[in-house]
Amino acid sequence: MYTIGIDGGGTRTRVALVNEQGKVCRTARAGCGNYQVLGLEGLEKRVAGLLGELGLTRSQRLCACLALAGAGRPEEQAAIVEGLQRRWPHRCKQRSLATPREPWKGPWGDVPV
Repeated sequence: MYTIGIDGGGTRTRVALVNEQGKVCRTARAGCGNYQVLGLEGLEKRVAGLLGELGLTRSQRLCACLALAGAGRPEEQAAIVEGLQRRWPHRCKQRSLATPREPWKGPWGDVPV
């Protein structure tokens, strides 16, 4: 099974596809990934486009981690998970969220969980 990591910010969204050995197999980029800017439908389209760029088929099982700007509140996170589960019901089976309590003030490249 592959794992994808999606980092959606205000300017760009980056995704990495990683195999079971932890090797990055493919990467892709797109525009803004901020939930407040895109809304649920726009975010679903952004994720779908990135999955397509990675060459993933609808039948492949994935583990996904999404770090999205504008999605810090529990109700926003619940809406995103429910939306992704509706769009890809065979892919979204479990929900686990980890978010920082306040904006990150550390060096660039560090991601607290």
